Amino acid sequence: MTVTTQRRSKLISVVLIASAVLIGPARGETGLQAAQRGDFATARAIWTEEARAGDPAAAYNLGRMYTNGDGVRRSNQKAFEWYGRAVEGGLAQAQFQVGYMYAVGEGVQTDLRKAIIWTGRAARQGHAQARGNLPEMQTYVAASYRSDDQDIVRAWGWYSLAGENGSDLGREMARNLRDLMQAQEVRRAEALLRECRRTGYVSCD
Repeated sequence: MTVTTQRRSKLISVVLIASAVLIGPARGETGLQAAQRGDFATARAIWTEEARAGDPAAAYNLGRMYTNGDGVRRSNQKAFEWYGRAVEGGLAQAQFQVGYMYAVGEGVQTDLRKAIIWTGRAARQGHAQARGNLPEMQTYVAASYRSDDQDIVRAWGWYSLAGENGSDLGREMARNLRDLMQAQEVRRAEALLRECRRTGYVSCD
């Protein structure tokens, strides 16, 4: 092999090695690092692999990509699907996001009861926005019972829950309704309230 041929062979090897380094994420690179430099395709690939392996944070990050349209076509439906996988791992931010989407009907049909369930789970983990939103949601449900069919038992229960979670209006309305309730209504309402608390707002009726 001539000197020129040897040099050409070494040059080709260097080019191939350099090309290999540029294909795919660098060793140890995270999806966040890729996203921060604007390489959403790489971030998506990393997070998809991690999410399928059960990483809730990766699933949440994919949800955010679809919410914001970062490197993908914006889709509330796909965002909701990925957030739904993230909540399986108990991620508070994902629980809050799912609750919000149920509340406003983004990517899923509006369901205030499910919104309260997921917002409540996030709130119990200390999520500040969830703790702020929860009593407002519960007050809204209470008001619907009070105005639509005059179900004083359920209205009192939901106002009580809102009061427990920091709503002054909830506490005031619960006190006012209690004065209007008969003894058997109070007993039934308290039993419903205990079950509602026990099940994390799943069984409240």
